[in-house]
Amino acid sequence: ELEWTNSDPGAAAMTVAADGRSATIDASGKTAGSTTITAHIKGAPDTAQYKASCTVTVVTIGSVSVSPNSYTLYTQGSPQTVQLAATVTPNAAPVWSSSNPAAATVNQTGLVTAVAAGSATVTATVGGKSGSSTITVKDKIPVASVTVSGTNSLVRTSDNLSPTTQLSASVEPENATLKTVTWVKTGGSGNINISTSGLVTATSAGSATFTATADGVTSTPYIVTVTDQKVTGITIRANDSVLTGKSISVSATVTPENAINTDITWSLTQSKNYASLSGQTLNGLESGDVFGTVTLRAVSNDGGASQTKTVRVTAANGSQVQWAGKSWRVADEDATQFGGKTGSVVLIGDIYETVEFGSNTYYYSTVRNRCLALYNSLTAAQKAKISNHAVVGDPVWVPNSYEIYGSSTPSWGLTPGDTLIRQLGYFANTGTTVSNTEPVRGIYQSYGSWLRVNYNNSGDSICRVLNGYLSYDKSTASKNAIHPALVLNP
Repeated sequence: ELEWTNSDPGAAAMTVAADGRSATIDASGKTAGSTTITAHIKGAPDTAQYKASCTVTVVTIGSVSVSPNSYTLYTQGSPQTVQLAATVTPNAAPVWSSSNPAAATVNQTGLVTAVAAGSATVTATVGGKSGSSTITVKDKIPVASVTVSGTNSLVRTSDNLSPTTQLSASVEPENATLKTVTWVKTGGSGNINISTSGLVTATSAGSATFTATADGVTSTPYIVTVTDQKVTGITIRANDSVLTGKSISVSATVTPENAINTDITWSLTQSKNYASLSGQTLNGLESGDVFGTVTLRAVSNDGGASQTKTVRVTAANGSQVQWAGKSWRVADEDATQFGGKTGSVVLIGDIYETVEFGSNTYYYSTVRNRCLALYNSLTAAQKAKISNHAVVGDPVWVPNSYEIYGSSTPSWGLTPGDTLIRQLGYFANTGTTVSNTEPVRGIYQSYGSWLRVNYNNSGDSICRVLNGYLSYDKSTASKNAIHPALVLNP
């Protein structure tokens, strides 16, 4: 049995339990001070080994405060606990309690734990003073917003017919409890779809609308547009010219190469009946007009691009053609050196008429006058297609010896300036010389025909073609045929 003593009941009251084994100290209503409480084994010597003492100090509590003074906890997600702190003046250990343990509990260190949705006041009490914190408990942190981002346009190409794009959804706040996103297609093309992870796949052009939902909150509709790659450029591949009675192939390359539809539609534009187009074959018409241009047009079937190319229709060297109501022979397929534009030709007329030379100087001759008369008989449109000879300066003229026989022409058949122009292509290509005259007879026949040579070294003969050979006539009063020539532009 123990005996209990209180050295200063005025500082604190002591109540001994019925079994004598414990005592309760109560400082309520007392003033600051201290007392010594001693427990002694009854009947034992009054020595230290038979008793124990403790000093109880009584202080007056000035204030108690708790922080934070309010807090929200969640049963799902975080935070589910909060550590409260009590500030006691003067320092003393408080007793913690919860007004609603069904919502939140608190241990004696001040750690509050969420239990169920609701609210509780957690109080720290000491020395008759207390401080508290309001605890609100919710089931979860709700989602406030969902925002979709990612590529909103896709392009289908021939090497990627099913393009994809990964959409992502941003959920706010970051600590929302239920952040799992569900993707839904709300409308649009049936061939544009989305997976559960937000991967959009398209197998045709069109558009589709998608939304992302988290915790019952749905994003603004997000539209993904899909287009087919169109042709942006066309390059036509074709010769610059086609001969009458001949054909050339035309083709085109498109850019980009991975356009979905690379098919091309061809068309032909022409002012006269120069050529025909069959598929991708351009035919120069033998029965049509010659020495003109046609315009090839290639248009991509997807409507993305188009291109044109001008092709010259002409006749081969030596060909017989009709122009300005007269029959002509093509003497050169390229008359640029003779004064023509790109694509021009030299034509030599069939026998025009038989006349006297009239003068041994070409400039004053009847031959030149008859050539100019032929020019003056043409229409304005026909004249507009003719270029003056690069050396003679006339629109219609007769060839000289060098233009027919080339370098084989003897000195007596030349006058100054004759070699400034080359041999005509038809004669050059057929190997015409003063000895090989068969090609000349093909145009000049067997008649005598005047050439553009003033006089020979003797000063009294005029050069001519006779039965294909280079010859001369000593009399300017003799009659020979005129084969007028001209440079005809496209």
